[in-house]
Amino acid sequence: MDRDGGVQRRRVDELAEAGLPEQRDRVDELAGMLDAESRYVRVRAVELLVAVSESHPAAVADEVDAVAAQLGDEVVGADAARVVANVAAAEPATVEDHLPLLVAVLDSGGAVTEGVTAALAAIGAESPDALAQPGILETLFDLLDDGNAAVRKHATAVVSHVAAVAPGDVVPAGDALRERLDDDVPAVQRNATTALGRLSEASTAVAVEALEELCGLLEHPDPEVRAGAASALGAMASAAAEGTPEEELLTTLLSGLRADAPVARQHAGFVLAELAVDDPGTVEPHATALARGAVDADPDVRRNLLRALTALETEHPETVEDASDALGETLADAGSAAALRAVAADETTPAPLRRAARDALVPGDREATDSGTNGDSGVSDDADRVCPDCGEEFAPDATFCSVCGTSLE
Repeated sequence: MDRDGGVQRRRVDELAEAGLPEQRDRVDELAGMLDAESRYVRVRAVELLVAVSESHPAAVADEVDAVAAQLGDEVVGADAARVVANVAAAEPATVEDHLPLLVAVLDSGGAVTEGVTAALAAIGAESPDALAQPGILETLFDLLDDGNAAVRKHATAVVSHVAAVAPGDVVPAGDALRERLDDDVPAVQRNATTALGRLSEASTAVAVEALEELCGLLEHPDPEVRAGAASALGAMASAAAEGTPEEELLTTLLSGLRADAPVARQHAGFVLAELAVDDPGTVEPHATALARGAVDADPDVRRNLLRALTALETEHPETVEDASDALGETLADAGSAAALRAVAADETTPAPLRRAARDALVPGDREATDSGTNGDSGVSDDADRVCPDCGEEFAPDATFCSVCGTSLE
């Protein structure tokens, strides 16, 4: 065979002129040209395979072996990666059989990495277990902050898929995923929220490190990012309530009570309340912090922490009383007068905290509380509906609960 150009060059030019139907029927011939000595023939052949794979990926599936073998080639590797990505999108199982070839060039950079990560994302959507391998995950973790937005999108997608079946394997990527919550590409942010929510099953503490960032995304202009953040927050709350909380988790949640954003404080309070209801002893050492949070200026934060204190009081009444007494001297600085009035007037508030809140009020506010006037019910004015899962109240136009992530539509 004339491998220096002659016959094959004329043939590849003929196929280029023949049109897509003929090219589709001759993919085996085109794949055979990928080993030609002529650079021109190889480049033209892979370009035609890219075109066929874009419109008829199944037609190229049987030739993935020959195409994948070119991924490391500096001349045709980029286009070979595009073909592999197109076939993977349609038939991921076919490309899965060539994982070693994909992994070998995963960190090559440029179009090769973009195409290979796209293929892995397609495989992960169907067979995430196949990608839960150390050699693959470490490289993907390094690509989470890649300068190419498409690579970041694909890498975060793969990590989120793997987190669904092997959350523990994804925990080392917690910090990198948290950084992606601030990405300028909504798809990347969306994938990162999903991954963090899923890995919370293995390490709630690592996931909750992103609490404030996730709460901030509840106001993101992209509805899918908002929904992803809400879902992740809900998953964290469920994981925290179901397992034995680590001290690191409690520390992070207590720090969340001091966050600037009310929604972050609300969610931290909600998770702490869930923990207190499930096992009051878990939060007993932090009773003073809960009591201080119970006079937060935000009524939803107060409601969550009063629920936590009420649960704690059932088994540890002395602890709640001691915490309230210890807080009494500084309670006037802990929240607004409206918050203190609300706590003092709320009959569901543990008695020691009610007394401490009442004592912290100035005389005029105390008299108003005693007379039952000018009180704050602790419920937001515009919150007139209740979440069926967690009991949180929300505005009429809300589409999901900002605390537990439940859909309200």
